Amino acid sequence: MMAIVCIAAMVTGCITTNGPISQTPANNANQLVVIGVPILLGGFGSSVPINDSYQITAKHVARLSWDLDVIHHPYCDLSLIRTSSKHVPSWGLIYPDQTVTHEGHSLLGNSVKGEGKYLQDVIDTNTDCLYSLSDAPVMSGMSGGPVFNEAGEIVGITVAIVHNPEDLTNLRPAERYSQFVPATLIFDWLKQLGIDTSHASPELAGVQVSSYVNQLNQQQARQPEPQVAQAIPSQSSISSNKTDNHSLTNEMGYNSYF
Repeated sequence: MMAIVCIAAMVTGCITTNGPISQTPANNANQLVVIGVPILLGGFGSSVPINDSYQITAKHVARLSWDLDVIHHPYCDLSLIRTSSKHVPSWGLIYPDQTVTHEGHSLLGNSVKGEGKYLQDVIDTNTDCLYSLSDAPVMSGMSGGPVFNEAGEIVGITVAIVHNPEDLTNLRPAERYSQFVPATLIFDWLKQLGIDTSHASPELAGVQVSSYVNQLNQQQARQPEPQVAQAIPSQSSISSNKTDNHSLTNEMGYNSYF
């Protein structure tokens, strides 16, 4: 059952934390991105290999990085960086209440993680982009980093912290809300760009995204139509022709950047 969400989220970019973070061993799926001017105003972000030639990261990280060959998503906090990778992880799906692990880097460049569960999908009414929420803690430097499911597959990249959930309606109750771009949206965008998507799991490769996400990923500019944002207690970027409980045909929600 869909619910209506009223959105007035405060957005904060890569400068804080919303819960306890722990150290984790280095992971080939969690790449370090240097942003700003080293020593003076520098810092770190994260990125994830998408294939042998490209990595994916948050747009607000890519805009401050030293990478020059970058493709920015027209609406979402998402960018594609041309850089080679020897090890490319498998990308997959996540469903509500399943365990997720956000990984990334601290401001010192150490590998860190936060664990929780996937909650729901939402849409940012300012940009029209669809995002996913978890209750896992994240911190500065983790933007652009991988979000894992229990099988070790990447299901998205971290982009934001929601700081004022009390101003939002119809969110599932949670201690905190961390935001990520779902793999379903990312891989549909890659397909529209003609980028190799061979590292999608069979389940991810087999889903059909909603028409909303498909249109969102088109490169040409469009005039957003007035709409009411809706939250869905499931991965709403998927429009599957399966008949199990994970089949989705609706999409919408809300957003805030981290």
